[in-house]
Amino acid sequence: MTLLTPLVLRSKPLAAFAIQVAIPDEYKNEVSGVRANDTGSICRFYLEPECKGEYFEAGTEAVNLYTGRPEFNDKVTSFICDAAKPIAAPKFSDWTFKRQRELCTRLETLSLEFKLANNIGSGTYDKIKLGFEDAGQTVHVITEGPWPGYEVSQDINIQDVFGMETVALSKIKRLRLLDELTDWTFGGDMWEITGFTLKGRCANSGLTIALEKFSSLNKWLQAQPNQPGRFQYHVDWEVWAGDVQPEDWVTKSLCKQFLSMKTSICISPTKTGTGVSPIN
Repeated sequence: MTLLTPLVLRSKPLAAFAIQVAIPDEYKNEVSGVRANDTGSICRFYLEPECKGEYFEAGTEAVNLYTGRPEFNDKVTSFICDAAKPIAAPKFSDWTFKRQRELCTRLETLSLEFKLANNIGSGTYDKIKLGFEDAGQTVHVITEGPWPGYEVSQDINIQDVFGMETVALSKIKRLRLLDELTDWTFGGDMWEITGFTLKGRCANSGLTIALEKFSSLNKWLQAQPNQPGRFQYHVDWEVWAGDVQPEDWVTKSLCKQFLSMKTSICISPTKTGTGVSPIN
């Protein structure tokens, strides 16, 4: 593991478990960037000694704490690194909620389905964003100036938002919808959301899960700036927030059996101009 300060530390694997490392006294209050040194390693960096309390994760991509994690800048006191462990592809019988917790600890892909209501005034001039409280180093921009009935399905760049190639499912604890006023004349208007859904693919196991808890919000939302004039604009104002529990994620698996099936067979003759009706 490499700390992007004058300090360079490398943690050596010890048997099959990770070890906690304290930041040396001479480098305390000076850590402003971090990254894991070994490919496949995931490191957790803590504000408190002995790897306790709040933390963030980093992989081999460098994380600038000053811009990406300001609450941790010059405050990291301990860290622990471990390699991601491969998981065998699950069978149909493994796809239970109990096994889901074991098979899906991290997500390697994440996508968003977002929809506004199709009523008069449901759109907005503003920019709408999705934030991951205490998990993301930046927010995901959904759209700007959407019209009534707007809906979209889009991928979330995990590397950009979370600072690494995968994200721990346990870190997605609270979601926030943010409104950035971008128009000096019409900005800050109300808009109506139908709902949104998150879908992700579990790292290593390949399991697909979804967060459908917020698919039917059906709410009117509006930014409520607490600062006057130009300070209202180009700032993210929270308009909605919701907590996420592990049991809120549901497995989107292939079905085990069909309740019914219908086939249609069409036999084409060798000569053109004639045909045979489908047999149902």
